Amino acid sequence: MKRLLLPCKGECLFGNIGYRYQPSHVFLFRMGVGPSFNLGGEHAVTKSVFPYMSFGFVL
Repeated sequence: MKRLLLPCKGECLFGNIGYRYQPSHVFLFRMGVGPSFNLGGEHAVTKSVFPYMSFGFVL
């Protein structure tokens, strides 16, 4: 997996908005978005949203 590095000069704000369904056993489901905002700097990304989704097995 390749890691994505964002240039961030100045101040940045990162968040995580998501939902996770995890019963005591069997199936795990997770999805959401990770918004990122730049509060300053001329060479940085101003706004971006990274969606994610995962499935898994809970023992």
